[in-house]
Amino acid sequence: MSRYSVIAPALNLRSAPTSSDSFNILGILSFQTVVEVLDQTSTGWWKINTISTGLSGFVASRFLSPLKDVPILVKGMSKADYAKQKEASLFTKRMMHKPIGTPSIPYRDISSPEARRESIGNLIDILNVEHSERYRPTEKNTFCNIYTYDFCHFCETYIPRVWWKEKAIKKLLDGQEVEVLYGETVYELNANALHDWLLEWGDDFGWRRMNFPEEMQNVVNNDGGVGIICAKRRITRFSGHITVVVPETNAHKADRQAGVVIHPLQSQAGGRNRKYFAKEVGAWWRKQKFSSFVFYYHP
Repeated sequence: MSRYSVIAPALNLRSAPTSSDSFNILGILSFQTVVEVLDQTSTGWWKINTISTGLSGFVASRFLSPLKDVPILVKGMSKADYAKQKEASLFTKRMMHKPIGTPSIPYRDISSPEARRESIGNLIDILNVEHSERYRPTEKNTFCNIYTYDFCHFCETYIPRVWWKEKAIKKLLDGQEVEVLYGETVYELNANALHDWLLEWGDDFGWRRMNFPEEMQNVVNNDGGVGIICAKRRITRFSGHITVVVPETNAHKADRQAGVVIHPLQSQAGGRNRKYFAKEVGAWWRKQKFSSFVFYYHP
């Protein structure tokens, strides 16, 4: 399904493809509301589903624009993010600061915990971190932050790939509008920066800090949410590391001692890309090269 954004200041969501009935209004969609188009067969009217609320109905198609074409202009403390770009894909390292624009990659099914767990497993298979060019390490760089960002993006869970510069934050908090401009208002975040971002901003965007691997694995298993382990390097000119904690499956399990999780089931890009791992690298976040680590969970 294609994603579009509302380009009108307000747009009526209707139960039928007509504006002649004033009683068929289900709600009003605000500017830049993101929707999925379900059916384009009615002339001038498209059936859509709203991403944020799950409501379905009909809207006048002339007030929708493909998501990638909508200018990103925000006011107030908000996400710093780009629209999806078709040039960003699993098969290239182009546009690595932007979301993957491949329309066939599905978003997480949030209808039930079981559906969330199953769709996370499908997403891991589709992103195919062990073989996708986007995440393939080079002699100088690894891409744990990009894989984590992509994973969270398709789970519709926000973690930044770029974040606001200090001057932009001041303007946003002062109520001014700020455009997402690479190198001017936003900059890229590596794993060290993501560690600090989670501590400073994580709770503002729904992340909850956790203390133990057992706690993290249990809530990911039960609810089908997103877990993060992020560690910061002592020597910050070297990048830290970040992994996603994922639900256990019949084939892939966390590492336990006496029934207690000591190494959660994770997925990562890095020096070696792994769809799933647990015991193989141990408690990597406790290595001496890291000065600090955090566990975070998002439902």
